[in-house]
Amino acid sequence: MRSALRLIAINVALLLAAMLALNFLSALALDLRDGAHALSGGKRDARIDLPAYADKAAATQIFNDYYKTSARYTAILGWTMRPMTSATLTIGQDGRRSTGLPPGGPVTLQMFGGSTMWGTGADDRHTIPGLLQARFPAITVENNAQSGFTSRQSLDALINLLNQGRRVDAAVFYDGANDVAFYCNDRLSLNGDAYELVFRKLIEGNLRGGSRVAGWLNAILFRDTFALAGVVGDWLNARLHPGAAQAPDGTAAPNYVCDTDPKRAMAVAELMLADWRLADALVSKSGGTFIGVLQPIAYVGTPRTDYLDLDPTLGRQYRAVYPLVLRLMADRGITYAVDLTDAIDGTDPVYIDWAHVTAAGNARIAERIGAALAPRLPN
Repeated sequence: MRSALRLIAINVALLLAAMLALNFLSALALDLRDGAHALSGGKRDARIDLPAYADKAAATQIFNDYYKTSARYTAILGWTMRPMTSATLTIGQDGRRSTGLPPGGPVTLQMFGGSTMWGTGADDRHTIPGLLQARFPAITVENNAQSGFTSRQSLDALINLLNQGRRVDAAVFYDGANDVAFYCNDRLSLNGDAYELVFRKLIEGNLRGGSRVAGWLNAILFRDTFALAGVVGDWLNARLHPGAAQAPDGTAAPNYVCDTDPKRAMAVAELMLADWRLADALVSKSGGTFIGVLQPIAYVGTPRTDYLDLDPTLGRQYRAVYPLVLRLMADRGITYAVDLTDAIDGTDPVYIDWAHVTAAGNARIAERIGAALAPRLPN
């Protein structure tokens, strides 16, 4: 009996030692990767080599800085960016990206959206908020966008400003890309977010009995192993499916259904318009003006996309939902909604993927938003 117990104890000890060794080696591999990343000046993003970027050196700096960013958990919103300062990108202590220009007067324009409004692929001054700050130097433009945010998260961000007494003389929601990409995936719920499945797994796991022990074991034995597995998985996915959008939960391919499920497509369209309606009511009640912008996307209109490797399945989701949004906007006579789906049409190579654009593309979008805002801004 003692021999059997001793054998079991030895096997358990060997198993734990193997797990610890695996986690240590995984942590070492991640550290080596981060060190190589730092020595090389950052990850080279394939988008740098697209014809959309004439100045490859400037684009390289933009993406080197971009890959230095990281997110932190933020209650209600889900996440915001950590503070950082670099040559092309500045994020404040509040998690908001700078416009690269000094603020103007007390009149405040609050901008909301996902990574396209945040400014992926551009330096601070050539994001949409940065360009609008240059156009309206007498007012203060603030960038409240965060990578991955849907219109629902923008609504939460707006509420956070209002319930803290922040000034909102005008607000712009720039939506469409993330609402469709996430909510047309039936693995996520309506009113969910990009990391819904990750948060759910973590929270539900910690609420089970023995959560302290399970959490300790996960942190000591598995955390870095799982992190390395995620890095390897992302690497393989990028090479097997180079044109596909990143899986919203970072673990498995999304299951897009809007092109085959008209009810889901309509629900996605209605949800975004409902978020805009609520935002308009809140801003108007505060004495401000609101504009909801249906953002341009590479799958809609007539932009140049011949140099892009686009995911046709994702494209079918936008072609299912966007016409519904436009029809509902027209049928309901929504005066605060602006259609910018044609803003990037033409022969110039402006897109760097299915949603993000260069500084030149942001300038075209900012010009259209500025024209819509000018008569509505307070003096």
